[in-house]
Amino acid sequence: MTNENPSRSSSLADVLEVIARAGLTERRRADLSSAIRTVGRALNRPLEQVSAESKLLRRRLNDLSPAAAGVSEGRWANVRSHLRTALALAKLNTVHRTRQPMSQGWSDLFAQLPSKSARMRLTRLFHHLSALGIEPAVITATDLSAFGETLLSDALIKNPESSWREAAWTWNTARRMITGWPNVEVVIPSRKETYTLPNNIFPESFNRDVNAFLARIAGEDLVEELPFRPVRKSTRRTRERQLFAAASALVHRGKNPSSVQSIAHLVELQNYKEILRYFIERRGNTSSSAIEQLAGFLKSVAVHWVRVDAPVLHQMSLVAKRVAVPQQGMTAKNRERLRAFDDVDNVLALIHLPQRLMREADRLQPVRAALLAQTAVAIELLLMRPLRIGNLATLKLDEHLIRPGRKSGCWHVVVPELEVKNRLDLEHELPAESAALIERYLRNFHSQLAQAGNPALFPGKNGLGTKSKNTLAGQISKVIHRYAGIRINPHLFRHFAGMVHLNAHPGEYSVVTHVLGHRSMNTAKKHYTGMEYTAAVRHFDNTITSLRALPAVRLPRKSNRTARRNPRRETM
Repeated sequence: MTNENPSRSSSLADVLEVIARAGLTERRRADLSSAIRTVGRALNRPLEQVSAESKLLRRRLNDLSPAAAGVSEGRWANVRSHLRTALALAKLNTVHRTRQPMSQGWSDLFAQLPSKSARMRLTRLFHHLSALGIEPAVITATDLSAFGETLLSDALIKNPESSWREAAWTWNTARRMITGWPNVEVVIPSRKETYTLPNNIFPESFNRDVNAFLARIAGEDLVEELPFRPVRKSTRRTRERQLFAAASALVHRGKNPSSVQSIAHLVELQNYKEILRYFIERRGNTSSSAIEQLAGFLKSVAVHWVRVDAPVLHQMSLVAKRVAVPQQGMTAKNRERLRAFDDVDNVLALIHLPQRLMREADRLQPVRAALLAQTAVAIELLLMRPLRIGNLATLKLDEHLIRPGRKSGCWHVVVPELEVKNRLDLEHELPAESAALIERYLRNFHSQLAQAGNPALFPGKNGLGTKSKNTLAGQISKVIHRYAGIRINPHLFRHFAGMVHLNAHPGEYSVVTHVLGHRSMNTAKKHYTGMEYTAAVRHFDNTITSLRALPAVRLPRKSNRTARRNPRRETM
């Protein structure tokens, strides 16, 4: 069976049928069939319910790791390779790694590539073109674009867009450097939709006004007394982005950029409405939390910077209220991400992971071992004291990680208020097992990563400074997915902490408030109300099921003679 009708949605069961009838050796058929069935088991679905549609299947497989599939990394790599072959045999949209050798023309160019990485990026393309009989002398931009589109829809390439961009970049570089390379350039259109226009298209007066506003809210003038707390650098960047996004929205709505002379132009009532309309229409005439935040920010600017009249402010308040997004509890996106932890096995896998990683580190080469041990410590801290990633990445010994006793003993995590998002001092004593994990990392692994005298708990590149928060976040997420088969980012640990505690102790928002460092218990209630409902329902279910375990009371049965004597009761 081939998928001759492109509109028909094929399943992996259809692919299995193709393999069963294909002219393959028994060994080859068994390998391909086994791979398909392994994917079905890993996804916990019958093959008839697993779509073979390229993009959907790729997303589902990328969410799995060998650990989640219950196989080794080598076996999982073979499964994906065999599945790619099976999909190619079934004529589904995938770039099959053909065994057919490159043509002589492509082989000659391949040999001139300067590095192994360059050859790896182009090998799939060269085999593909050779199989189609397209030689270097006749290659066109259309041929390259067609390969790119096929690659982007490949079901089993983990990051097809990155693979295509790397191949295109290597092709274009080789075109400029290698004599005899086909004079065809690959043009890759941006797939990221952007709406914020460059700052320099707006008048100088607008840019000066924005800079003055940002300097004001950041408290750059140390002499001037401010009636508010200066914002952090990250908030300053957000405000700058919002102002230029609002100005760009006006341009997209038909305004000339030169007309946006100052921030005051953005908060004129009609312009304020047009800005919000632009973003609402981009979302299919629905609002969002980002739009709500933009509306509130511009209204605040109108009050404190532009100082608009009361009637205008009243109208802006009504508009901001209409675009507000009612929210009680966690966002749908975070609830979806946390759903994996409804399974207690996933909870236990994450909680036991730091100790498991530390044991694994003892069997690896020094640098790899040190990085794995470092990740184990980061995960342990996120589990026991769920800091924001910015604070976690910048922890330093004897400044943020303090041991009050002279010898071995407890460790305290201390983060002063000026370094915390909500300006609240954080100080937590770590339990003994967490302290032991940190001491083991410092004793056996830290020197492999840090230059002498560097106090950073998580040293940066070349052992200097601290690791960037994005690098550490990616390292943590990647290791968790690889070893536990779970998708979780560092910030989600804060929600995980609230979820785990409220599942065990519904209503204990005060504990969650203190552990997460919220200023008010209302913050915890706002974000975790849904968790309380889930836990409460589970406790209710346990009540009913425990009662079912008791023996039922046997009720007397009516005789047939009684039923015949009282026919009217039968109809009442």
